Amino acid sequence: MAKEKRFTGVDVIEDFQGFQEFYEKKSAPINVLGAEKVWYPNQYLVLKSTGQNSQLAKVSSDGKSIVRINEKLEFFGIKPKNKEQAFLFDMLADENLKVVTVTGKAGTGKSLLIGAYLLEMINEGKIEKLVISKPMEIVGNTKYFGTVPGDSKEKFDPFLLNFKYLFEKLSDEGGAYFEAMVRKGQIEFVPLELMRGVSFGGNTAVYLDEAQNINDHVIKTLGTRIGDDSRLIMSGDYNQIDVKGAEFKSGIITVTESPVFNMSSITGHINLLKIERGPVAELFAKIYNDT
Repeated sequence: MAKEKRFTGVDVIEDFQGFQEFYEKKSAPINVLGAEKVWYPNQYLVLKSTGQNSQLAKVSSDGKSIVRINEKLEFFGIKPKNKEQAFLFDMLADENLKVVTVTGKAGTGKSLLIGAYLLEMINEGKIEKLVISKPMEIVGNTKYFGTVPGDSKEKFDPFLLNFKYLFEKLSDEGGAYFEAMVRKGQIEFVPLELMRGVSFGGNTAVYLDEAQNINDHVIKTLGTRIGDDSRLIMSGDYNQIDVKGAEFKSGIITVTESPVFNMSSITGHINLLKIERGPVAELFAKIYNDT
């Protein structure tokens, strides 16, 4: 059975006319792409010449033009390894994008690139607080959160080990740096179960990981808590939906497939394709048809 085709946030334009002129001017009116389809604001483009040279570009937020992107952006010493990662860094760097969604199978670099960007923004004082959350599910949809003794922080800690290891990997100061930011309140962990009634403002970045395991109702609840001066970043892997049952519908799929989301000037989406973690991760992705 063929897999359902989903919106990736990227279009490839073969034999792009005016390739050299676009290279020199770095922008062009949207009509150079033709009128045979709808082009979304902030949609990314791979423009190819007849000689198979390519340029990375995107549709402007007002939808009136296409512009070249900066392919050499890097955050916290991390550089993009492929074009989709370059698109992701460009998207994160655009502070006008208030909702950013990132999908891709395991090993494509979702957490690493998002974490590098967020750490640099905290260091530079461009983000006052980072709120991290993820669903309280473990592999196979085994409920965990409510059965473990302790307060919400103690119950939530095991689910955050990947974030702790990630931030330690990025920082030369290791765990001490991470713990210091937690003590200062610059990094906060909020279980989804406690989101109701909470509002996020004051230049806060909210990062929701494993969003594929969250239903429409919870995604809506979270999205309506984001203030004018804050951002919501969501990442997930369509191939790792652990919540089973005919009644479950993944909220991140609803969001990324929504015409309202795709046509908005304040949103952006990218699907990462290439596994950069290593040959073992790629092997198992192929075994289970995740490629």
